[in-house]
Amino acid sequence: MKLNKTAIALSALTLGITLFLSTKLFAAPLTKDEIEKQSSVLTRTQPAYDSEGIRFANFILKPLTTTSVKFDDNIFSSASNKKTDRLIIIKPEAEIHSTFDRHFMSFRAFAEHGKYQDYKDENYTDAHAAFTGRTDITGDIAIPVKLQYGREHIKRGIPDEDSVLKPTIVQTFSADTAVEYNGQNISGAIRTDLDKYTFRDNSTANGPVDNSDRNRNEVFLATFIGLSQDRLIAPFGFVGFKDISYRRDIDDNGFRRSSRSFAGGLGLNIKLSSVLKSKLQAGYNSRSFDDTRFDDINGLIYNANLLWEPSPLIALNVTARRSIVESTLSNFSASVDDTYALGAVYELMPNIFVKPGASYLIKDYKGSGIRDLKRFTSDLELTYKLNRNMWANFAYEYIKQKENAGTSTNLDFENNIYTASLQLKL
Repeated sequence: MKLNKTAIALSALTLGITLFLSTKLFAAPLTKDEIEKQSSVLTRTQPAYDSEGIRFANFILKPLTTTSVKFDDNIFSSASNKKTDRLIIIKPEAEIHSTFDRHFMSFRAFAEHGKYQDYKDENYTDAHAAFTGRTDITGDIAIPVKLQYGREHIKRGIPDEDSVLKPTIVQTFSADTAVEYNGQNISGAIRTDLDKYTFRDNSTANGPVDNSDRNRNEVFLATFIGLSQDRLIAPFGFVGFKDISYRRDIDDNGFRRSSRSFAGGLGLNIKLSSVLKSKLQAGYNSRSFDDTRFDDINGLIYNANLLWEPSPLIALNVTARRSIVESTLSNFSASVDDTYALGAVYELMPNIFVKPGASYLIKDYKGSGIRDLKRFTSDLELTYKLNRNMWANFAYEYIKQKENAGTSTNLDFENNIYTASLQLKL
């Protein structure tokens, strides 16, 4: 029996509609996390502009190379006699992460070389490598692990780096782990961190600088417990202990800088919706030093973060934090740093993003003298995604710093930095 053309056409149309509907009706629905990810300008992916990487087995490899040209109108962060220069930065990097249903592991590494056109002593080579893993014991209990190694130069404008002839190199190693529990009603964690800092010797116009008295080991132990982090509002309490041991008992200026600190307080995780998230915590910190000439540093500590996404095209982030930062300046033990920052991400077009930001730092040195620092920073970055393998970035950064060292010497400076970059991805 022969089929006419009309019957054949109807059969083909029916088969096509059946296949189409089966694909739509039986495709796995998006999870809540996937819906939130695609609704946020911070995490949304565009297949036409975001590289999917190289998939093999249960891993994804994402290699990329960034080449930048930077112009700096005050490379030494000087109050007077400013020096300008241009530099080329080459930064290859790669990241590999797992796609397991349970557990997780990733490895990321990069090297960055900066070469100045005129002031060759400012050239630098930084490197970083990090392994991150998580073992899921049960649905509620996990053990995260993170190992990091870094080699980086300390940027100009930091009082500890005044007068050095070239950037100081510091090597860091850190190992962090924890036991985390997040149940239906209660969440908590026990955490431990180990950090090791090694500074390379430097020199000034007056002679060599022995930086071995800056080398130190830091051990941090902390725990927190509260309501489940999946709740809309989840209060928690935390306590922590930190031991900072300098590898030299007495530094070049005759001070014993090792110290110990205890901290405790309360916090609040807020997740009213995917649009508004916040974490607030405040407490009391007490830090004592081996050297009796250094007063204890006691007082309020806080950390606040607010993320607001009023639309799928924009995200606003506000942070405020107080921390205690190490210093090896003569007669000073450490500094109490208050940092306030505001940032935004705006999707102008699916492949064009604008990122403005501003921050303000107040650095109050503690010791027998007078020294404080105030720094305002503003920046603007434009990202243009040409395709999934090539992105262009343009950035501007402005820095204005005022420093009071208790003398008549003017240490204030301003800095303008312009950067153009090209990223190549696979």
